[in-house]
Amino acid sequence: MKGWGGHLRALPVRVKVIAVVVLLAAAGLAVYAPSVHNGFLMDDVHVVYQNPLIRNVSFILPCFLRPFLKFYYRPVTHLSFMADYGIWKLDPFGYHLTSIILHICNSCLVFFLLFLLWNDIRVACIAGLLFAVHPAAGIPVNYIADRSNLLSALFMLSALISFLSAFKFRNNRFIIPGFVFFVFALLSHEISVVFPAYLVCIFAAMYDRRHVGKMAGIAAGAVCIAGAYFLIRMSILHYGAAAGNRDIFVSWQGVSSFFFMAVRYMRLVAYPRESVLIYTIGPELVSGMKGAMYAVLGIGVAGCAILAYRRLRGVWFGLSWFIAGILPLYYLMFSRPEMGVIMQDNWGYVPSIGLFAVFSFILATARRIARLHVWIALVFAVALSYGSMSRAHSALWKDELTYCSYWLNVVPRNPYAFNTLGALYGRAGDYATAKEYFRRGVDCFRGKGPSGRNDEILAGPLTAILYNNLGMVAEKEGDIAAAVGYYQSAVLVDEQNARAHARLAMIYASMKDENKASFHKAEAMRIDPYCLAEHAL
Repeated sequence: MKGWGGHLRALPVRVKVIAVVVLLAAAGLAVYAPSVHNGFLMDDVHVVYQNPLIRNVSFILPCFLRPFLKFYYRPVTHLSFMADYGIWKLDPFGYHLTSIILHICNSCLVFFLLFLLWNDIRVACIAGLLFAVHPAAGIPVNYIADRSNLLSALFMLSALISFLSAFKFRNNRFIIPGFVFFVFALLSHEISVVFPAYLVCIFAAMYDRRHVGKMAGIAAGAVCIAGAYFLIRMSILHYGAAAGNRDIFVSWQGVSSFFFMAVRYMRLVAYPRESVLIYTIGPELVSGMKGAMYAVLGIGVAGCAILAYRRLRGVWFGLSWFIAGILPLYYLMFSRPEMGVIMQDNWGYVPSIGLFAVFSFILATARRIARLHVWIALVFAVALSYGSMSRAHSALWKDELTYCSYWLNVVPRNPYAFNTLGALYGRAGDYATAKEYFRRGVDCFRGKGPSGRNDEILAGPLTAILYNNLGMVAEKEGDIAAAVGYYQSAVLVDEQNARAHARLAMIYASMKDENKASFHKAEAMRIDPYCLAEHAL
């Protein structure tokens, strides 16, 4: 007689696939359903609550012309918020629900991708399950403003499945949709430029001499699309940022910081003790033998990937995917000079798929030495452990005070958290506490200017935002002279700050100073025409 394991193996593949999809959906909902009760936090306020572009379908074209959070070009993310607003208006429940659904879809796509690639439902199921419940997804799922990571993953995975299907089912009609999905991924998040590297990992894992020409053609097409995207983005739309500190960029500190980031991502996947939006990699973390140790560990992982190619193709694929995903992050580590060298734990959302693939191969191998019920218990114990950590992490996102207090415990010198707490107390009418937090945020940049003097403030967009908020508090308190001083400081440290120009235009207009009002209004219009509508000018 067949045991229950035999009955499971005898089930049709379609039934197994449906069962896995149901399992992944149930797991994702069980872990992240509580987050639908969270509100708008930090940048959620700017991209949703205070964003006029999402409130009218006539603004579809401006979504392709206006930056996302001032620095980024992510029109598809804008459009997703527009769709949410059409259904939910400003109820955060719906926006969180959309993020959960997107993550569940991504978990299913991870399963389909690995199942198509390896034809092993156990490996694919374990990888999809771990991806669904692991805290690595905590920030993209809980933080509405990070929707771009979810959308980028959705379209990149869809593109990879399309290209893989063209070979598996010998049907070239899947190729065009693959390129279309890739374009949508680029318009969701600029990190999608790494897609050709993921594509190479897929093609190398399924290498077949008969299809080398076709593979090369698809890979070349993806590279051309990525190149065209960068050309349009930087030379026509003017969305591009240089690395903040070029001296560190080409130094041992920069290289060792990258290895630190790689090792930290691996540790966060194996044991996700903490996960924060922005983590500062200070020189003390990578100095001396510490930096050498992280470099040895990072190079060792790359060496393992090379050695595993012939005999452990699945392990090679997972490690190569992870390495391909984090290499472009070396540039992003220096993109916020006001914070020094940084990493964001949400950057690891897609690269972590490679590590989950490695874990799934290890767990699938354990089936050879364990009884079926023991092995199933082991897999679910690992999933439950990660799921409980994810639920605990999601609870930190219930409000700004809870999350920023946690964030400051991990990263004490944190102008982003100070600015968020200042805005929180400002909205509550506690202007004295708000000013204290904003000033502590400004102090994070004191002494970091080019000359290194203690009285010099490092110029930059976040410094300007803090001065802007100090100006808003001064206006609320009726101190117009102080407000003007703060807004002028904001323009001084970031001349492209449209909000400061808009507020100065309003103040000077109320003072009947038409020349200054006209100048600042024109500057605000030049930098961001839609900012005027936000400030009722």
